[in-house]
Amino acid sequence: MDVVWEVLFALGFLGLYIWRRKTKGGWIWLLFALFAPVVHVALTNHFINNVPLVYGMLCLWTAGMIVPWYRMKKSVALGYTLLDLVSWPFAFFTGMQYGGFSPRYAIACAALFLLLGLNAVLLGRLGGKWMQ
Repeated sequence: MDVVWEVLFALGFLGLYIWRRKTKGGWIWLLFALFAPVVHVALTNHFINNVPLVYGMLCLWTAGMIVPWYRMKKSVALGYTLLDLVSWPFAFFTGMQYGGFSPRYAIACAALFLLLGLNAVLLGRLGGKWMQ
């Protein structure tokens, strides 16, 4: 079933790329479609268990490093990109160091998911009126 999710996500992102390829930042949908083999390798090597969650988080995390350059001033975009770049490794290593039930890990995960939600909003605003 996980392979079906991968294929559906990749086809959906490929369809969005075909639909939005002439717009500003439309190439990001092709990048998301190209993540399917990466997620598949991680699944077959038993590195991940939940394909939709990991695929979505990977796409939103990557969007947080690209989309601010289209929507924000350059200095703010640089700060946001750096914050987004360290958010997922910080939460991952905090969980490894302090354990899954630590308050520090809960705060790091909450900040990560808040940032991923903001990335989703930025991605929606990049798409134009059809996504809002």
